[in-house]
Amino acid sequence: MAKKVKEPLLEVGQKVWVFDEYRRKYHPPTAAEKKRGAIGGQGPPIWREHWVEGTIARETRVAWYAKASWKEVKIPKKVVREQGIDVIHGVIFSEEQLNRRVWVRKHRNQILRQMEGLGYREELSYESWKAIAKIVGYDG
Repeated sequence: MAKKVKEPLLEVGQKVWVFDEYRRKYHPPTAAEKKRGAIGGQGPPIWREHWVEGTIARETRVAWYAKASWKEVKIPKKVVREQGIDVIHGVIFSEEQLNRRVWVRKHRNQILRQMEGLGYREELSYESWKAIAKIVGYDG
């Protein structure tokens, strides 16, 4: 659970990153793809490239407004005060936070597949299984 915040954490002019679903950048074609005549990147867009650097553009009594590129996002003060800054959808407030989200997005499926692959193996110690159970919230 996030900490309750007493004082506003955001200021006009502060740097933020805003998610822009219309901004897409793809991986460049590989040498083999170029040889076949591909001109553009292949596969899904690079998720990190959807995030556009912007700033807190203005503040009202009840919200801050982040502006990046053409997009403006409302950040309700009540939500920030009650639930913390990490719950605001589509806005990230530091490059470190952005890099953490990118890492999780990139690796979470592989980690889950590795966990499924463990199955009933005995290689993991009791302590390891207890740690995993604690992380995933298993109380058994």
